[in-house]
Order: sequence, then structure tokens, then C-alpha cells
Amino acid sequence: MLPQCRKFILKILSLYNCSAIQSSTLTLAKDIIAKVRTSIAGRDEVIKSLYTDPAIKKAVIGTLVKLGCREEEAKDRFTDAIVSFIKACYRPDLEIKSSLTNYLIGTAKNIWL
Repeated sequence: MLPQCRKFILKILSLYNCSAIQSSTLTLAKDIIAKVRTSIAGRDEVIKSLYTDPAIKKAVIGTLVKLGCREEEAKDRFTDAIVSFIKACYRPDLEIKSSLTNYLIGTAKNIWL
């Protein structure tokens, strides 16, 4: 992962005090994508929420480790997958047909492989 990406995510985490993505606030990938597109503050909140969500983090990192990835590298690929997702949110043709967790797992696996 690029050092500037890690610094950016750590900066976002320190600036915003928002909770993990809750099913009551952002239930669909469409809602999350719309929130990213709406404003920088919305984007930053989504980044923090994804990065700190224990279920998503465990699913992505756990899957990569089960496939043979070292845990430290899996953590880096998790961060890379979030960055990739955020960038993809700005593409008008982005359509996620699975859960966001599965999307991030697939993205992290592709980055790792």
C-alpha cells in the first residue's frame, strides 16, 4: 500500500468521531455510494466507518489469511480495498450486486493476487 494512502486514512480516522456503519443508517451499498458522492465529509465518514467496522475488517482480513496471506499484508490489502472502493464510488457506472463486505473481500483478493 502506498504510504500516502495509509497517512490519509489515519488522518481521516483522527479527524472524525463517527461510529461504524450501522444497519439502521446505511443499509445498502447504494446509500453508501451516495454518501461518498455527496460531500467530502460524507466520504470521510464512510472511510472511517468501513475501516473501523469490526465485522467487515474481520471478514476481509480473515478471508485473505485463510487463503494464505500474511496477516500484516492482509491488513494492508483491506485498506487498499477501501481506497479502491472509494475511488470506484465516483464512477457513474458502479453497481454493486453483492453485499459491500463481499465486494471488499473480492477487491482485496484481487489486489493481493
